[in-house]
Amino acid sequence: MKRLLVGGLLTVMLVSCSNNTYGLDKEDVEASIAEEAVKQKVLEDGGYKESDIKITKICKVMDRSGEVELEDVYRVYWQTTDKKHSDKFILEKYQAEYGNNNYVDIENSCREW
Repeated sequence: MKRLLVGGLLTVMLVSCSNNTYGLDKEDVEASIAEEAVKQKVLEDGGYKESDIKITKICKVMDRSGEVELEDVYRVYWQTTDKKHSDKFILEKYQAEYGNNNYVDIENSCREW
């Protein structure tokens, strides 16, 4: 019985940690990305709402030279729930912005959201 309880507790802890990619607050990341995404003209014209935006993956990035890993800067990939539109933003301090050409993804750092 004790092993079952400990095993269950470990499972809950692992699931909780998996929702916290790179230590980021999931709700804050999703809100920032969705808020910026719906500003795109094609999404505005299509009547998309923030709830229609889903993050697909997140990657750590380096500066364009590929030499300096940046702390707390990520590339976030997203798509609409109907999968008709997708894009990516740079996320820095929970602020989504364009600027993808200034960064490169760090190899093997991308995680499914």
